[in-house]
Amino acid sequence: MPIRHYGNRLILANSSTPDEVTLFTQGAGFTEGRENNTAHGSEKVWLISSKLFFHYVRNVKSDFAYIQVTGEDSDDVERFTELADSFFTTTDVDELLSEVHAANTSTELAKAVTRLSVGIPSADPPADALHEILNSYRSKFASVRRAGLLAALYMDWDIVGPSVRNMAVADPSEELRIQAGYFVNRNNRSEGVS
Repeated sequence: MPIRHYGNRLILANSSTPDEVTLFTQGAGFTEGRENNTAHGSEKVWLISSKLFFHYVRNVKSDFAYIQVTGEDSDDVERFTELADSFFTTTDVDELLSEVHAANTSTELAKAVTRLSVGIPSADPPADALHEILNSYRSKFASVRRAGLLAALYMDWDIVGPSVRNMAVADPSEELRIQAGYFVNRNNRSEGVS
């Protein structure tokens, strides 16, 4: 089975519109693929070439969008990620960290943690960004802990797994314990642990 490589998720600045994404994909000659819509957002995928894909994802709840390139050849993924990054106005990790530090309410902090966990680079994530994400698991606010839990969708399990496992048994919210348990069970199944 071929290995799928994932480029960094590039958080689009508010100035980058869906029309700009469409213009980019049409200009680059990508083939329009599938589109999925849910209550939480949407994902649209274009075929760049055989086994290379361009994704546009909107998260309605946390009010952001990102783009990502995936495929079997890591060099192609990196090359097209760099191309997209040079075309779009994106939000870098320092800006995402600033949003976390500037949050005045638990709602703002939860959104900022979600954006940070999506936008943090996969390879060599900055220590200060990891620190903020891992701190979210210990927040007094359930909404912020939930945002930390959702980081498990985007981040390396080796980094967030211990916090998620702890949350599954010790979080004050029964709902979050159940959700964390789901992530733990899903990870155990994918690793063949029973």
